[in-house]
This record gives sequence, C-alpha cells and structure tokens, in this order.
Amino acid sequence: MIKKIIHPLVQITNKEFCSYSSIVYFMKLNCRNLLPLIILCIAAISCKNNDNVIPVTQATSLTIINASADTLNYYLNGTRQNNTSALFPTGVLINQSVPAGMANYQFKKYGTANVLFSKVLTLKYNSNASVTVSNSLYIYGESSTQNFTLLNDTLVTNTGTNVATIRFTNASPDAGAITASIGIANSANTISFNNIAFTKTTSFSAISSGLNELKVYVANNPTPKIDTTLNIQPNSVNTIFTKGLLNGSGSAVFTLGAMVNK
Repeated sequence: MIKKIIHPLVQITNKEFCSYSSIVYFMKLNCRNLLPLIILCIAAISCKNNDNVIPVTQATSLTIINASADTLNYYLNGTRQNNTSALFPTGVLINQSVPAGMANYQFKKYGTANVLFSKVLTLKYNSNASVTVSNSLYIYGESSTQNFTLLNDTLVTNTGTNVATIRFTNASPDAGAITASIGIANSANTISFNNIAFTKTTSFSAISSGLNELKVYVANNPTPKIDTTLNIQPNSVNTIFTKGLLNGSGSAVFTLGAMVNK
C-alpha cells in the first residue's frame, strides 16, 4: 500500500487520501459558491446602516429685544449668532430662525468674553403655515432674572387700505403702569392703550398708516413723558416698547423702541 505524506507528521493511505481530497474539493466548491452570498449579505448590512434616517430639526422664530443699557452679543448653544453687528440698546433682532425645542441662549456684553446671563427657552414649532406665530425675548437688565418672554404669539395683520396693526410693551422696570396713545395728529383717529403694567404686552389694534403722533404717560402725570411721531407702513404689524428708567440718562434713558414684526 502506497502512503502519501500530507504533512511530515501525518501519513494516510490511497483510500484515505482520496477521501481527504474529496473533502478538500467539496470545501473549496462550497466556499466558492458561498462567496457571492457573503458579499451580498455584507452589502445589505452596509446599505441598511447607510439608510438610517437623519432627524430633521424643525425651526421656529425668535425676536430678541434689547431694552437694557448694554450693547450685547447673543449665543445659541455656545455659538455667536449676531455676527454682522452687535445688539445696541433699543436694538431688535427680528424673527431669527432658531431650532424648535429646548436650547440655551447666552448673552455677553459687547467686547467681553464673560457670559452675562443664560436663558433656557423651549420654543414650539408652528405647524400651521396660515398663521404667523412669533416668540419674543425682552432683555431689560444684566441678570438672568431681568428679562421676560412672549411665546407662541400670533401676529395679527390688517390687509385693509391705509391701515396697519400696532401694540405696546412695557419694558421699563421703574415706570409703573403706563398709558400710550397713538393716531394721526389733529384727527379723531386716535387709540389708547391704558395701564400697561411692566412686562405686559397689549393686544393688536388697527391704526391708520402714515405719520402718527405717539404719546406715553406715566401714572398721575397728565403731561406726556414721551411725545414723538412714528411713520407706520400700510398693512404692517408693529410693536412699540418702552425701555430705560424714568430718571435714567445715556443708554438708560426712558425712551421708545419700535419694530416691524411683519
């Protein structure tokens, strides 16, 4: 009987060799047949991993009103947002696109690295495209408690001829309840917003567009603390706000700010 050497330590007979050869051939054949299947499985797993759905971040809007005496920069989750200009006193960043849900808003004085205060806001996504919803953050001081918000705020538009809508916000911490009147000078078309408490915002009212006279009164004083004019654009949505202190000076002076919401 002829012995064949497969390995220096293993000796098998012809019959055993034939059986061994068949097994080896069968294994090679099966491996060759399984290779495409293995490749297909790997490809399928890879495709499945690549098909993971990336969640879409829904956006909403935030208007930031600086009713403080400081010039500010603002940051969203650590990244500065007002990159083209600082936010000066009475300055407004209107309808900033921000992610819906919870986020951390930080504020720093212009030219400094220290955080003045942080504000965590949870803003809702507006799914109704036919209604304009806004969120507003009013800042009137340097601490985390010296600010207030107006959230899920529906902006009211009047599409009539030569009309607009307007409202008032009291962001002056020591002014008490204020009264504001606005209308075309020397006409009967004047409206008043009475006893607006600090941090409160009135409802929208219709007003004639064009040059309007605007007066602001503090309690127990018949003489207007502010007497000025404001040009209102047709069909615009406007918010007027007070800022500063009654006896303030410089950037803390008692004055008005204005924004066109829409």
